Amino acid sequence: MMDSCQELLSKARKDLQVAEQLLIKTYPVVDDPKLILAVAGDVYTAITSAMRAFLVRKGAEDAPAKKRVTEDFDAAFKAFDPEARKAGFKDDDIELLVTLHKIMCEHKASPVEFARKDKFVICDEHYNCDVISVADMKKYLFRARLFVDKAVEAISGEQGVNDG
Repeated sequence: MMDSCQELLSKARKDLQVAEQLLIKTYPVVDDPKLILAVAGDVYTAITSAMRAFLVRKGAEDAPAKKRVTEDFDAAFKAFDPEARKAGFKDDDIELLVTLHKIMCEHKASPVEFARKDKFVICDEHYNCDVISVADMKKYLFRARLFVDKAVEAISGEQGVNDG
């Protein structure tokens, strides 16, 4: 169980590095707002990996529950929210998870998406639009780093309690 926890945290860190590379180095050169969505995907994967690592460490004891929590966002989020708050995660952290999950779901379901200047626009079937900018992604990336750090700290703190 510990290996999968460490693997998830490693994946979270790697995804954050990829997101930062895309946003800070690649985007200014390529200047393609479609990269904003790629960054959002990497940031989302990073924070969900950190969330799942936290949950694995907390331990869903039976295999079916563990599988459900590590594969299904809604089940994972439902298990994560109360435990995370006990571990010191704040409303901003929870909001980041919800916001990025919403962006990814809207992207998946969107019939129309397009780039406009330094923004990426996602429209639903009624043409209600959500706009994601480079500035938004920089904020999300910064907050995601803090989120992953909190997950690592919570997991490390629990290991110390259990090991001592």
